[in-house]
Amino acid sequence: MKTVILCTGCFLLMFCVGGCTKKDNKPSYGTIYGIVYDNETKEPINGVNVSIDGGEKKFTSIDGRYEFSDLDAQQYRILAQNSGYKTNYASVNLLVGETKQVDIPLTKN
Repeated sequence: MKTVILCTGCFLLMFCVGGCTKKDNKPSYGTIYGIVYDNETKEPINGVNVSIDGGEKKFTSIDGRYEFSDLDAQQYRILAQNSGYKTNYASVNLLVGETKQVDIPLTKN
């Protein structure tokens, strides 16, 4: 009988501690997105190679858009490269759960 009471007490204590603590439902990762465009014409550029800190690479869509998601909160350098254009980059400080737009202009060679 003592074992049953002791086990029940332990269970209730674990339930109370687990259920009473505040749980934060904020996302722990962030997103960086943007448009790569021609600096002169302001038109979006399709097929630009966009990389983040030399790691993950993406190509812009037909409307010049790119997106990196599920990123840790930290400082990032986004590099945009395309044939016929000078390479350009942007730096961004991403906070926990933040979504930031970073548009990058490219200038023709």
